[in-house]
Amino acid sequence: MINLAKAAVIAGMLLVLPGCWDMREAQNTNFITAIGVDYAQDHYVVYAQLIDFTSIAKRESGDAQSKSGSKAIWVGKGEGKSMMAALNHIYDSSQQQTVWTHVKAVILSESVMKSKMDEVFSSILRSREMRYTPWIYGTRDSMEDLLSSMTLLNLSAQTTVMFEPTSIYRQSSDVEPIHLQRLMNGIREPASTVLVPSITSQNRIWTNAGKQPPLSRTDGLFVVSKNTLQGYVPESKIRGTRFVKFYRVFRYPMTVNLPDSGNVLLLIRNPRTSMDINPEGEELQVTINLITRANMIEKNTDETVSFQDITEAGIQKIKDEIKASFEQGQRENMDLLGLEEELYRKQNAVWKAAHDSGEPLLPRFKLKEVQVKLEINHANTYTFRQK
Repeated sequence: MINLAKAAVIAGMLLVLPGCWDMREAQNTNFITAIGVDYAQDHYVVYAQLIDFTSIAKRESGDAQSKSGSKAIWVGKGEGKSMMAALNHIYDSSQQQTVWTHVKAVILSESVMKSKMDEVFSSILRSREMRYTPWIYGTRDSMEDLLSSMTLLNLSAQTTVMFEPTSIYRQSSDVEPIHLQRLMNGIREPASTVLVPSITSQNRIWTNAGKQPPLSRTDGLFVVSKNTLQGYVPESKIRGTRFVKFYRVFRYPMTVNLPDSGNVLLLIRNPRTSMDINPEGEELQVTINLITRANMIEKNTDETVSFQDITEAGIQKIKDEIKASFEQGQRENMDLLGLEEELYRKQNAVWKAAHDSGEPLLPRFKLKEVQVKLEINHANTYTFRQK
């Protein structure tokens, strides 16, 4: 009787234990991998990228290869007067449950960054499914073209620059990728400037069967401050911003023209920058100090050029690029070097007094001096005459 009673108790317990009766198979769920948001004609347009599961990993079978590239990508489009209305519009013909837990990239149009970031982020981050870890980009391109861009060699659709920017950035530090978390932290601060990478699908490098397929790449920066867009900087004009404002520069190739003739290619590594701001009357005098190392990977000059000549020319090139970025920021009213944030962090009383006056702060900054220490560690097989 005791054994029967125990068996009855155990059976009763098993009846109330949770089971897997409502489990959904992964192939029966739509996992959104990227979101694009645009604002046009007084309504929101949300784009959602969905990737075929069979294309996630490269396989040897012909069927898997046939589903690589653009054929493996579906792009949904929802429209509405509000962000939530546009998101809900995507569900209408999704066929299966749609989840947002696997979003790895968020792309904003220029019009959204100008005035609608608050509404966008308050909507998409309200859900527990969305996190602060996706990569964040801005674009001037068509969202549909960008989210449908292809990959090289029939690889997985998730091996693009949009989803894996760090490997490219470690090899050549042209445009620094950032997570959504950094943008959210920056736009909530009263003096921060955030550099949002610009992404495009315009490919002018790679061809396949005589055609140039759309391939994603970064091509510049959107400058965001105080929750609004200050402007756009193409990649060719980032210059000294890279040395001062980027969190880390792994490897940046810089061509240095020598005074007499020829040039060398220096690979700049891990520059470290500090900044001093001293009030002098109505002006804020800025001194920038930079220490960096470099490798010389190419030399197109004669043997009369000394190692010291190259070092001095490299120092002058870095100074010129920082000065050019400072002047560009002053002309276009963009804080490309993070000057206001530096003042806010280190001399808050000065910043508060300047801010409370109501006058624009950026024109008051004057670049007093740029000090650069450059150490060329090695020059491969080149030898130089030391002065």
